[in-house]
Amino acid sequence: MDEKLTQQKILIVDDAPENIDILGRILADYKRIVALNGHKALQKAASDPQPDLILLDVMMPGLDSYEVCRRLKEDAQTKDIPVIFVTAKGEVEDEMRGFALGAVDYITKPISPPIVKARVKTHLLLKLAREKLQQEQALSEQLLLNILPRPIADRLKHDEKTIADSYAEATVLFADIVNFTTLSTQVSPQRLIELLNVIFSLFDKLAEEYGLEKIKTIGDAYMVVGGLPEPRPDHAEAIANMALAMQQEFAKLTFGNDQHLAIRIGILVQWLRE
Repeated sequence: MDEKLTQQKILIVDDAPENIDILGRILADYKRIVALNGHKALQKAASDPQPDLILLDVMMPGLDSYEVCRRLKEDAQTKDIPVIFVTAKGEVEDEMRGFALGAVDYITKPISPPIVKARVKTHLLLKLAREKLQQEQALSEQLLLNILPRPIADRLKHDEKTIADSYAEATVLFADIVNFTTLSTQVSPQRLIELLNVIFSLFDKLAEEYGLEKIKTIGDAYMVVGGLPEPRPDHAEAIANMALAMQQEFAKLTFGNDQHLAIRIGILVQWLRE
């Protein structure tokens, strides 16, 4: 079995120890935890680390399984954990009730080991696929924010057909490092990335402080704009103040043997008229 699957943790909820023992043997390839009632199930579902899937027996005294499932799905911390009901009830109405509460599947008794293994594996694979998709979406969003202002990125995500706006005026600042090409041949790639990270992190902090929008970074080039996406009357002044602050703060930085580093700030004022 795939190593990633065997690392998945399954919460088995049943008031009958013999049923837990049976399911435990069937699912021996996975990590397993158990709960003998609904209250314990809710506690263990919210534990850290959380279970990756819950097998929930329908017929339990006290807090019944339907109420347990309802609470799990209403809690933001546990709502995404797949729940499979295990039951001797085979009526359509019972299954519909479980699905309406957010369960992903039903396993009926008497338990068939191949069916249990197949359905558990299927829903764990689906969960892993969803998590991978969410990670890819988060990465894509971060990459988008690296090259576009958040308001524009949000509009792209909402599939707006036109995202070009008209601004009466704006000020754009470009900055680059003097002799960067020469420097890149004299230091290791790792050291070069460390230097750029220090410098651009400082610039990002200043852009936020002055309420300006970073547009992009390419190599040693840094671009920031004032007056968009939110218009402001003092855009040129804010850009000028940031340019001065960049020079002052850069002068305070120490780079070990790279003392020859210098910053050249170029400011381009672009009047955008309708």
